[in-house]
Amino acid sequence: MNNDKNHIHSFQEAYDLLNSAQREAVDTVAGPVMVIAGPGTGKTQILTLRIVNILRLTDTAPEQILALTFTESGVKAMRQRLVRYLGSTAYRVSIHTFHGFAQQLINNFPDAFPRIIGGRPISAVESSTLMENILRDTAEAHALRPTGDPGYYVKPVLGAINDLKKEYINPDSFDEILEKSQSDLSKMERYHSKGAHKGKIRSAYLQASRRLEKDKALGAVYRVYEECLNKKRLYDFSDMLMETVHVLSNDEYILRELQETHQYLLADEHQDSNGSQNRILELLASYHERPDLFVVGDEKQAIFRFQGASLENFLFFQTRFPDTKVISLTDNYRSGQPILDLSHKLIEVTEGPLAPLRVRLNSFKELPATIDCLEFNHTDSEMQWVADKIKELLAKGTPASEVAVILRRNKDVERYGTFLRQCGIAIRQTADTDLLNALVIRRAMELLRAITHPEDEHVLASLLHAPYWRISAHDLFKIFKAGTTVKSLSQLIAYKSKLEMAGVVDVGRVARVGEVLQEARDNTLTSSPQLVLARAVEGSGLLAMAMKQDPIESGRVLRRLYDEVEAMVKNGVALDCREVVDALNSYSVYGLALNAPDVLTSEAEVTVMTAHRSKGLEFNSVFIAQLVDSQWGGGKSRSLFSTATAHSLQNTEDKLEDEKRLLYVSMTRAKQELFLTFAKTDQDNRDYLPSRLLADMPIQTKSWPDIKDADMGLSKFRHPSESPVWSVNFLRDVLMERGVSATALNNYIKSPWTYLYRNVLRIPEVKTMSLQYGSVMHKVLEYMTKSHGKDAKWPTLDECVGQLETLLKKFPLTESERSLLKQKGSSSLEVYREHMVKSVTDKTVEEVRLTALLPTGLEKFPEIKLTGSLDRVDVTAEGGVVRVVDYKTGKPKSRNAIEGKTKQADAGYKRQLQFYALLLSLQEDKRWHSRNTVLSFIEPNERGKIKEEEFVISDEEIEEVKQDIISMVADVSSGTFLTNVPCDTNDCDYCYLAEELITRLPLTD
Repeated sequence: MNNDKNHIHSFQEAYDLLNSAQREAVDTVAGPVMVIAGPGTGKTQILTLRIVNILRLTDTAPEQILALTFTESGVKAMRQRLVRYLGSTAYRVSIHTFHGFAQQLINNFPDAFPRIIGGRPISAVESSTLMENILRDTAEAHALRPTGDPGYYVKPVLGAINDLKKEYINPDSFDEILEKSQSDLSKMERYHSKGAHKGKIRSAYLQASRRLEKDKALGAVYRVYEECLNKKRLYDFSDMLMETVHVLSNDEYILRELQETHQYLLADEHQDSNGSQNRILELLASYHERPDLFVVGDEKQAIFRFQGASLENFLFFQTRFPDTKVISLTDNYRSGQPILDLSHKLIEVTEGPLAPLRVRLNSFKELPATIDCLEFNHTDSEMQWVADKIKELLAKGTPASEVAVILRRNKDVERYGTFLRQCGIAIRQTADTDLLNALVIRRAMELLRAITHPEDEHVLASLLHAPYWRISAHDLFKIFKAGTTVKSLSQLIAYKSKLEMAGVVDVGRVARVGEVLQEARDNTLTSSPQLVLARAVEGSGLLAMAMKQDPIESGRVLRRLYDEVEAMVKNGVALDCREVVDALNSYSVYGLALNAPDVLTSEAEVTVMTAHRSKGLEFNSVFIAQLVDSQWGGGKSRSLFSTATAHSLQNTEDKLEDEKRLLYVSMTRAKQELFLTFAKTDQDNRDYLPSRLLADMPIQTKSWPDIKDADMGLSKFRHPSESPVWSVNFLRDVLMERGVSATALNNYIKSPWTYLYRNVLRIPEVKTMSLQYGSVMHKVLEYMTKSHGKDAKWPTLDECVGQLETLLKKFPLTESERSLLKQKGSSSLEVYREHMVKSVTDKTVEEVRLTALLPTGLEKFPEIKLTGSLDRVDVTAEGGVVRVVDYKTGKPKSRNAIEGKTKQADAGYKRQLQFYALLLSLQEDKRWHSRNTVLSFIEPNERGKIKEEEFVISDEEIEEVKQDIISMVADVSSGTFLTNVPCDTNDCDYCYLAEELITRLPLTD
């Protein structure tokens, strides 16, 4: 050991401050030791001091000590403390994350890891694409290949395989688990033996059988996936630990060398270690009956593994090493006693195996502490109060670095962070956020799409909104209005003369868009994709704008994007800009996230973070916000497989217990001030209940009055510096010309911004595969009824499928998409054709287009044109309407969902039928005055039956839709429909564009 007097003195000072339990842990340098170390009990300190003590009391070399932890920040913290006590000797101690240890092993013994050394890591996009192909082509995977969404299981299957690997379960051992599951199923009672359901299959058996079918499909896919990785010489992140366990289990020479090298083992955060990590520890310690193995953990803080697995870690350790010394640290050096008592009440148990692990903590310093639990009427008031309270704390001298806001979800971190910045509070966001959702990345991606897809008018229309071009709202409206008379937007902006003819004022700014895009396209011939992207971002002005607004964050996320593009090119995932776009689009398709390390820019920042990210940190003042039941405690999680890990076969995950421990961790971050807040309603006026976790704690909730001017709506984004340039006359002209359809009405009720962009400006949009499928199926059904009308004979199924195939060739689909849609359509037609043969009347009219004028009673807009296209009208021989039939190609909906009575429904389907009934009632020919409507779902339900819902529309329902239309006409024709409506991303697909125009309100004549 380094005998420098200063380092010895530093160690002695720290050692003298230890309490009796801590000192026992530091002094017990031999034999297996397990320390139960709750929050704030000094576990990092005892880990480092114990390492120093081993060097002091034995002749052990620094290299013979191996300390394993979970994060690079944990490695750094331990190393820094060791430097204080050991000086340069600290750098000789082996301190690694588990993956870092595996990487060192691979470097030292490359021949033992041919799969790793001879291959490369597979990217998230590559693994998702590979898995999609496997699910499509593997016969045994039919249970994981839903017709409507063949990629649905890609992410869940990869997640399940990753979990299996973490627990060191390979395809062979997984097959053994499945065999046991099959045996357990065979022992279950299959049929009801008495009662009303006697002789019928028990639901428990049916559910278990279906789950096992999926598990077997998972096993088959897992084996194929591993074979593909080996064939392509690829590996994923979890394979590093899998291969390490395999080598240590099968190569005695390497294992013995490691055991001789690392005679003392220490492991941090043992409660979160998985099966592979535990197996590594066990193998390294297997040479001695009483190994010098020291683990520190706290079951109460197991937030990265579920309860059963975490508890097993502790029980297994004592079972594997019977004479383990167990030391419980009960003195907390962080929080005041009220915070410790309240948090302990949340997770307290009095009996069972958890009881001795749920240790009550005592505040060693007897710090003062306050706890407030506040209820607000609205989330806006809650957020405003949090912001005001933070300002108050900062004004009183609390350092910004000692203040934290903790939230349950990543998206709420972004929302709170944005709001606090708007309130003038410097913040640091810490969450597993997807950088592809960052505004500057979305703008860069939009620019790249416009470069690589010149034919995509929708992308170009969106790009023109971008603020870095500085195109005025006046010119935008002129461009889009002229876009209906010229061939394309791209041609319009390419010619200054056409822009001048369209009435564009600043022709140069608009023309600059085309110049930048063309320059980038030229660069694609000679430059790598990341350089093309970087030059376009700079040349467009996007970089300058982003760096001016937030240089640190913008630089961080743009750099991460460039690195990802470069890696794609390097690994052969994408060779040109178009392939880069496709690969980045795959992130969204497969639900992947592009993450980057957080950057600490200043100590003078308030931290806004997720509960998971708060682990290991401490702050003087902590706000735990949005403590509502749907987020903390009451949220539902659905497991698609019954066995993601070996442990879950015996232990069902108790989500509520997980939530309790997560809140416990969050609460124990606070030293002296803890604020628990929640609101009754959100921005959408949805009612919230306080988290059920609050009921487990003896705390008085205070109701807080609404805060004046708390407004998260439009006012936060308005800047009155720009003069109003929108024209109400323009809106009136559009309304007069196009009228109102059922779709336009539904769009308007869903979000006025959706109506503006889809029905007024008619922004070019790419037709999705599902929309193309809907169009094709409608045409096939039209062909069927028309054929029947000619000679009273229905076309055969083969003829219908042939028509389907012919129509699919006319749409811009890939071969795999055509194949998929043909399979789906053929399956539906097989059932739906028989339904039509039995139910359709002899006389029908297809694709009926109707118009009518509806009196409004409005002085400036006395009547409005209504338009509608009816899929099918069944009529009598005399021409009277029997019923209106509307085809739906999506999954069948319940009657409650159609009427908007379920949580996620919006009553759009029912409103459409009401609109049709109103339209029919306004026809001059009274034979068309029918109220009978039908929603007919083309896709069979789970029982293979066609579902139809019939509605007879009442006078009251017709009056209701009539008033909706009149209200819409009044607001649109006056120009007020956008002035008090914030864009809501839950309802609107155009918030990104709306934010660019929101500052140009209000409208004028």
